[in-house]
Amino acid sequence: MSIITEMEIQYKPNKNSSERQLLKQLLDQLVIFEINEQIKNLAIKTRLSTSLKLMDSIIVATAQWINLPLVSSETKFKSASLVDIVLLSNRKTQ
Repeated sequence: MSIITEMEIQYKPNKNSSERQLLKQLLDQLVIFEINEQIKNLAIKTRLSTSLKLMDSIIVATAQWINLPLVSSETKFKSASLVDIVLLSNRKTQ
């Protein structure tokens, strides 16, 4: 996971401080992959074949390269048919 992606996840404006702390704890446990030539090429193919932006294409390409499903609450990833997508509910808890 890149520094930019980590920042994007942690600092969404709709997250309160306790949610940010929980996300930080989760992110601290993740494995970080460097973007290599294979991921770069997969990201280019994904970007050309979907409506995803570059950062999202890199995320999809990384999931494809490590052969793991992409877990997200973002429905935009549905267009990435070369990787298994696990869509989480995006409901707010009260």
